[in-house]
Amino acid sequence: MFLRGPDRAGKVYLVAISTKIEPMQRFWILLPWAAGGHAETGLTQPCALKCDWVVPFQVANIEHTGKALSMEIVELATDFIISAYEEKSRRYS
Repeated sequence: MFLRGPDRAGKVYLVAISTKIEPMQRFWILLPWAAGGHAETGLTQPCALKCDWVVPFQVANIEHTGKALSMEIVELATDFIISAYEEKSRRYS
């Protein structure tokens, strides 16, 4: 999932989506999927959006952008990302 669009240097922030969903963690969101590909997400198997796994990436290196997530999922993910960041910051300060 794109967290933020490209900055002037062409860097974006991405949130990981993974099929490794067991055991479910606090800041993960199960995403809609369907055997033939979910109409909204395009996912064909169970996956989680791992809101505690955010990475910077050069937009020029992205080969495929996939489908979109609902605003409900994006808003929940944003809340989880902020909470995970705040929790990590408290741990290391």
